Parts: sequence; C-alpha cells; structure tokens
Amino acid sequence: IGLFVITLTGCSKEDSSTTTDTGSDTVVDKASSTIKSTDDLANKSGILTCTREGTASGDLVPTFSYVITYREGELLTLRAIEKVSSPTGTGLGAYYDAYLAINKNYEGLDYYTSNVTKTDTSVTRDTLIDYEHIDTDKLLHIEGNEDNIIDDNGKASLDMWLTLAN
Repeated sequence: IGLFVITLTGCSKEDSSTTTDTGSDTVVDKASSTIKSTDDLANKSGILTCTREGTASGDLVPTFSYVITYREGELLTLRAIEKVSSPTGTGLGAYYDAYLAINKNYEGLDYYTSNVTKTDTSVTRDTLIDYEHIDTDKLLHIEGNEDNIIDDNGKASLDMWLTLAN
C-alpha cells in the first residue's frame, strides 16, 4: 500500500442561533469556522463534521470525512468514511485487502461496525464507533494505549481526538 500524506482541513460548527431542532439537545455543527479544541465550541453538546485530504502515490486520491457526536468534551460516536479513488482503478485491490484485514481485528467488538465496499474506481471503509457503549478495555487491547483518545476515566476525549487529527 502506498503512503498517505494526510492533513486535516477542518472541523466545522454551526452558530447555535441557526440550529434546527433535531429532536434532542444535539446541535449539528456545519459552519465554516475551524475547531481545534473543545475551547472553540460554543455548545456543550453537538455534532462536528470534519474532513481530511490526502495525497498518495500514482493516481490514488484519498478523502476522509468524520461525523462526531459529543457532549461535555466526551466523544460519544464517531463515523469515519475513508475513501480511496482512482480513475483507472489501479492499486485499489491492495487498499480493499488492507481495510478487510484491519476490520478482522475488531470482529466481535460490540458497538464497532465497519464495512468495506469496492467499485471499479474506489474503495470505501465506513466505520461507526459508539464510544458511549463500547468496551474501552477491549478496544484498547486491539488498538493499544499509545496515541489513543481514551482518557484515564475510560471515556473517549474529543480534545484528544482533535489533537491527533490536527
């Protein structure tokens, strides 16, 4: 698999005065301001939308998007969509196989779902992690403690995620 160079292009939030009721206390954050830490958040709970761009070898184009539900600095859910595109389809098989191998590590872990799909011109890995309910000890056993977003209380930290993402 070729090397990705990834940069976070930003997380966005919406001004609370323009928020529509979603049936809960959740705010959908969509405006163009960049979030670098929870200090940048006007709302104590909400949804962040983040994107990353990357470069890869050949004609491969990686794109990444994240939808994060948070409350009081705790990351509750994370949906990550990682897509590698190629107009010629060259190199996509290796990414498909690598994503499947990654997913094998998480088999049987409740509240962690990930699907990999392949077309002629892209491979997409769509992952949903429910940090509010997942067994963080099992997750840390799979991922390790280094560069992880689980804090000392066993909760997923939004600040830690933003730090790693930036």
